[in-house]
Amino acid sequence: MSSKIGQGIGGAAAAGPGIVATGGVITVTDTHYIHIFNSTAVFATLPGFSQSSVEVVVVAGGGGGGCGGAAEGSGGGGAGGYRTLMVAVSPGTSYPVTIGSGGVGGTPGAPGGAATSAAVGGNSSFTSVVANGGGGGAGGQGGRPASTGGSGGGGGYSGPPVGAVGNTPPTTPPQGNTGGNYQPGPAYRGGGGGGAGGVGSDGGTGDGGVGVRVPETFRATGVGYPGPGSTNNWLAGGGGGGAYSSSGGKGGGSGGPYAGGGPGSFSTSSTSALTGSAGSVNSGGGGGGSSSQGIGGAGGPGIVLIAYPK
Repeated sequence: MSSKIGQGIGGAAAAGPGIVATGGVITVTDTHYIHIFNSTAVFATLPGFSQSSVEVVVVAGGGGGGCGGAAEGSGGGGAGGYRTLMVAVSPGTSYPVTIGSGGVGGTPGAPGGAATSAAVGGNSSFTSVVANGGGGGAGGQGGRPASTGGSGGGGGYSGPPVGAVGNTPPTTPPQGNTGGNYQPGPAYRGGGGGGAGGVGSDGGTGDGGVGVRVPETFRATGVGYPGPGSTNNWLAGGGGGGAYSSSGGKGGGSGGPYAGGGPGSFSTSSTSALTGSAGSVNSGGGGGGSSSQGIGGAGGPGIVLIAYPK
């Protein structure tokens, strides 16, 4: 069971019965107070706050999907970095919370010109704990490489075809994984972006890497998206690769879309430009790659969750 205390003026939730901290949307479960931050704000402990630490999940914005060239697929965007840990706090203190935006997808250039690169997602943070934005997927039309990040973007035709490295800069445990590689015909499908829970698939399927299910503490809030095994509460899935003449990759793993990762698009015509799907809101999911000079899907913005016992 859980109940929510709505946001007050300026995005800060007013303290209710038993609440000893403010900020975000506060959900009260049977065992915990949980603060959900969907946008940049402040977490502030009141003078009566008695806990020495809080349980935290920090998810960065996902990377944008690549822009495929004519009759070419592109790489899916990498998921935003995912970090969960206990963080020390003190009573009567304010702590900044930053939510990273999703990276925009790659876009086609003028006829014969180069496409723009897919953008890296924005970093999310709680105090000094930083999760790094997901890398953008590779594109064709001018050779736009995949970029590194919390999870790396997938490879695309002439992009070059190699997926980018994840967990960049490195954290312990790792915050993400590497993107998959492009596969040439007959699918001409880009690699899936890396997910927080697994590497992106190569272009044989082009599925984005699997995400991560949030810790048990946070599941009663309903936060997150569907994942494998008909479960919910998943975040940070990689974007699927875009394809030509075959289906695009699934977001967040085989059987998806999962964990907020955007599926890749596909087309059967070199002039039929199809946009990749965006990563889901506040999921940290990577954007799907496009095909045939379509626009890559944008990455999903990140999220920060903070919990402490009642």
